Amino acid sequence: MNIITKELIEILKVNSKSSNLDGVNKVGNMIKNYLLNVPLSWEKCSKKGKADFLIAKSLVMDLTKPIIILSAHLDVVFNADEVNIDHTSDKIYGSGVCDMKSSLIVIIEILRRLNKDNQLKNIIITFSPQEELATPDYRNIIESVAKQGDYILVFESTKTLLDDPLNTRSVVVSRRGFQGLELKISGPGGHSGVLFKKEERKSCILKMAEFILEAEKLSDYKKVTTLNSGIVNAGKGYNILAPNAQVIFETRFKVEKERIRVLKGLNKIIDKLNTDKAFTFNLTQDIFFPAMFKSINNELLLKICRKVANIQNINLIEEERGGGGESSLFQHFNPKACILDGFGVHGGGEHTTNEFIFTESLFSTIEFDFQVIKSILYTNK
Repeated sequence: MNIITKELIEILKVNSKSSNLDGVNKVGNMIKNYLLNVPLSWEKCSKKGKADFLIAKSLVMDLTKPIIILSAHLDVVFNADEVNIDHTSDKIYGSGVCDMKSSLIVIIEILRRLNKDNQLKNIIITFSPQEELATPDYRNIIESVAKQGDYILVFESTKTLLDDPLNTRSVVVSRRGFQGLELKISGPGGHSGVLFKKEERKSCILKMAEFILEAEKLSDYKKVTTLNSGIVNAGKGYNILAPNAQVIFETRFKVEKERIRVLKGLNKIIDKLNTDKAFTFNLTQDIFFPAMFKSINNELLLKICRKVANIQNINLIEEERGGGGESSLFQHFNPKACILDGFGVHGGGEHTTNEFIFTESLFSTIEFDFQVIKSILYTNK
């Protein structure tokens, strides 16, 4: 077993589920130890009751060259003992191996090689501790770092079909945005046995059903705008008119104006449903990820990726992804930067107990990303 695979297996053994703060911090400390002989300055951003956000910077910053940000995260979805660690002839299994502990190893190896070639300069690396939770507590840190970068490479996994040749990889050029929402409805309720007139029967369940059906009509599938009512809670008993109801739901969108249209539409539905003022509606916003969009600036980075892919005989695919990610935040805070996602390893089973990567992809990803970064460093601002 070589050093790259050995270090990946060691990291996979650590339980860095988002809620296990000690485990997330341990992975961060392991990365620092692996990079002990690489000249970097380290900054630890801490918040009470949260795992630490780590930032590493190369000691050399050449102002005539672009600043490159490499973005990765330390946390995973499952406990380490919920996913068997296995290293077969062609795959490596483990919790978060694809999303994105293998990417941590890719970044470590790239930094080592840049240092060996005396090319380690103009690099900033962020290690987020709560990406799987949508990074609620460190967005200000991402904003601060994002504004320093000219090129931003985000190391979520590359996506292709599992039976595609391993010389096929994708780069993510856009992501749909995400807005979490919650609606609570309260009403007079009452005993079903004594309320037999239609105008007396005020059920929050029926009112919520009306809302959900009307809200779904705000979807626009041509614009890839969707709504989903994920959790519904209501009712006190089969013989009681529900005095409360709750729905936790989301909307996903490709452009910000669609999010605004949906929010305005939801409020119009509420106004329409409460003409007799018998009910109280409370609509609140929860987790928000902006949309990552295609831009002219990103074309500069795409051009470099295409050139490297051509040299390495890689079939490069431009991918539009549906889920939110920190690439969306980086672009939101610095829309002038050249930013792409998908610089991680090819595998499958993300967010499941059957998560894996193709071993060969671990090494080919290192080669691809290394040459992309070196190509950026050769350019002038």
